[in-house]
Amino acid sequence: MQTDWWVVVCDGARARIFSADMLPAPLREIEDLIDASGRLAFREIDDDRAGRAFDSFGGGRHAMAEPTEPHDKRRAQFARRIAERVESARRAHDFAHLAIVAPPDLLGDLRTALPPASRALCGFELARELTALGSRDIEQHLRRALERPAG
Repeated sequence: MQTDWWVVVCDGARARIFSADMLPAPLREIEDLIDASGRLAFREIDDDRAGRAFDSFGGGRHAMAEPTEPHDKRRAQFARRIAERVESARRAHDFAHLAIVAPPDLLGDLRTALPPASRALCGFELARELTALGSRDIEQHLRRALERPAG
């Protein structure tokens, strides 16, 4: 059954998917994706210490930095999972338009992870963390954001 809008409200550990006939019409929650690893502390995600290296010159020794922080990797993996779910629904014609509400770093990861066909349906983005709010409060945030002039 196709709805006009899918509204994905997410953070690094949770993605709530709502349907709506129009924005900012009442939201109906249809799915809740959870990534339990997104709530882990840094030490719980990657308890291996970085390797050590000797300076090429002299007797100094230092820790080698990880190229990407574990939280960044987990967030990007979760963004791919969300994007796969959205793409699956797009292929099934479950929605005509997409709205995404996410913190700025996750919003960037989602833009990268979404296939072009799904990204083309994205008619609204809001860089905010709203997953803990109730649907009525999310609707109010959407309404305020839609009322603001573009620019």
